[in-house]
Amino acid sequence: MKPFFVRLACFSTPLVFTALAFVALVYHVGELTPHEEIIKRQMRGSLLYGPRSDGNNLHYKLLSIEMRRPEIIVLGSSRVVHMESGLFNRNPQAFFNVGNIEWGLHTLQAFVDQLDPAHAPAVAIVGIDLDWFSQMFLTDWQTTYSTGVDFDVDRLWLASTETARELIRGESIRDGVYRRLFSRVQPLCEDPALGIFAISRGIGFRSDGSLQRSPRSNDNDVNAEVRMAELARVQSGTDSYWTGQVLSPEVVSYLDRFLTTATAKGMFVIGYATPFNPEVYRVLSTDSRYEFFSQSAAAAARIFAQHDLPFFDFSNAADFGSSDTEFYDAMHPTALANVRLYSVLLDQVPDVLSAYSDGALLRQVIANSDTPYDPFGAIHCD
Repeated sequence: MKPFFVRLACFSTPLVFTALAFVALVYHVGELTPHEEIIKRQMRGSLLYGPRSDGNNLHYKLLSIEMRRPEIIVLGSSRVVHMESGLFNRNPQAFFNVGNIEWGLHTLQAFVDQLDPAHAPAVAIVGIDLDWFSQMFLTDWQTTYSTGVDFDVDRLWLASTETARELIRGESIRDGVYRRLFSRVQPLCEDPALGIFAISRGIGFRSDGSLQRSPRSNDNDVNAEVRMAELARVQSGTDSYWTGQVLSPEVVSYLDRFLTTATAKGMFVIGYATPFNPEVYRVLSTDSRYEFFSQSAAAAARIFAQHDLPFFDFSNAADFGSSDTEFYDAMHPTALANVRLYSVLLDQVPDVLSAYSDGALLRQVIANSDTPYDPFGAIHCD
């Protein structure tokens, strides 16, 4: 029996040490770093946080609110994530972006349910995706999320598999991923980063909570092709655009409940319909298959009015001076499009927002911007 155990030990020991070394690498790149430590580092300076195990970003955002105590937030889906602290030029530190990819009203409700009233910001700007109001939303887009903890077995598994994938993909050596994994910097400017997506692809949350896309996504030609492909999909009624003849009463009630909870916790909520690029908006607003869409903004406005809160329909980007070229795709506005949108919002609600933003300076940003992706210089290297 003794030789058997000796052979077993000889066989298993390298595997155990390899596994331990791999877990150590996963920890080193920040996938397992507690959210509290991530937030402390972001509060001290610039740090891009882009984990693969992103199912628990609700906890990360909630804890950020608790630790940072912002006065004003932006809340919503991936369509609000490019709103940056530069919009709030009178006091950038007062702002935090609580948007996240694939969040819907379910997760927004979870956010306000768990938000401690003592930590609630004074103002919440909430982006409402009008396609949420389709009955199909309830069956096709119910986001899952984790709450209350910042580590679990699923997170370890996702982090491990994604790290392994980055190590073996052919582009990793060419793109310098191996070196960046150990130095923990992102591709853009070699700035500090934690999380496999931030380090390998430059994707993650900045210190103000806004999302930095991969530098490769800032390509006008590529984005034009994406917009054309998504226009074809909306014309055919497929992909993430839900057809429907009537508003979903469940979603209407969800929005009412959300506003009731948010205002009870002391927040003044400013709502707006998140924009589509003008070409896609034309199809959504005229195609009979999307009849619910033409009713959605009015329904949202009625619910906000019932709570004595303002709501603005920005679903057509042309209405606030933007265009197709200021969108990554059909429905995700670039940072410059968001400057235009927020400038109009500032003009509409000056008694609340002028404490945080100077409209004249924002108009200068718009006039001087030579790219739709970086009006505030957030992705420029010194």
